[in-house]
Amino acid sequence: MLNAADEWAVDAFLTGRIGFTDIPRTIEAVLNQADQVAVPTTVNDVLTLTNWVSQQCSQHHKQTAII
Repeated sequence: MLNAADEWAVDAFLTGRIGFTDIPRTIEAVLNQADQVAVPTTVNDVLTLTNWVSQQCSQHHKQTAII
């Protein structure tokens, strides 16, 4: 989860979607939801978890973005 959230946040920063200080905030917000996720046991589970993390990062960004 940490790696997937970090990859999403760094990409979002590099493409100008979030600020530098938003990287750890985004990662923290997603990791705080870790208790909702089962431990992956297969490659498919890992891919599913990676997709879930990406969705959660996007959702966090939409909820915290200043319009």
